[in-house]
Amino acid sequence: MFDFDHYVPVLKSKSAEYWALRGLPNEIKAKITPLMEIIPVPWDHEKNLPTKTFKKHLDDNINKIEKSWGGRSLFDVYPIFFDFVYVNSEECIDGLHPIKYFFDELRKRGVLGIPTYSYDLDDKFKTEIKNILKEDNRGICLRLNNHDFN
Repeated sequence: MFDFDHYVPVLKSKSAEYWALRGLPNEIKAKITPLMEIIPVPWDHEKNLPTKTFKKHLDDNINKIEKSWGGRSLFDVYPIFFDFVYVNSEECIDGLHPIKYFFDELRKRGVLGIPTYSYDLDDKFKTEIKNILKEDNRGICLRLNNHDFN
């Protein structure tokens, strides 16, 4: 997919990271592929509740991704890796697995998302990533942890 001089920054899905990506010129975007970790829904500690629904959280991330990385024309759309390591596989949206919902929405907006696979994922995630791989044919990002080498 890319050579030794291509950079893969690991980012949390926070507003500042999206803002930073949005400001990059296309010459730089062509030389990096961010690995965006989708963080859990923020928590309101005073109310002891999530600040928003899980669907709203994913939709907000999708909107930020589209604005910051989705490209401004058909000629400057760049791939981006997504890691759902912090997402619970049981949290469904309209009956869909969260990663399926997320990638379906990315496709509608023309964002070239690539899922991140790790051996720690549960079987539901692994199945959905295989389905995304078959549908998009863009490959996967393989994320290895220290214990994977034992």
